[in-house]
Amino acid sequence: MGALAHAVGVGVGDEAALEDRFDQVAQRMMHDAVSYTHLRAHETVLDLVCRLLLEKKKHQQQNS
Repeated sequence: MGALAHAVGVGVGDEAALEDRFDQVAQRMMHDAVSYTHLRAHETVLDLVCRLLLEKKKHQQQNS
């Protein structure tokens, strides 16, 4: 995940924090119902990266 950490501007030592954030976003997306507009209004760069990775993973699972 080094490239991802670099892409979002976190240090290599912060990869664990990025993975934790990814898990938090994934859990929130699966359990809490919020409007699309509300979600985007509060989306951070890390949220965006995590959301895109989750969408990519979901798309790959649906196609396999």
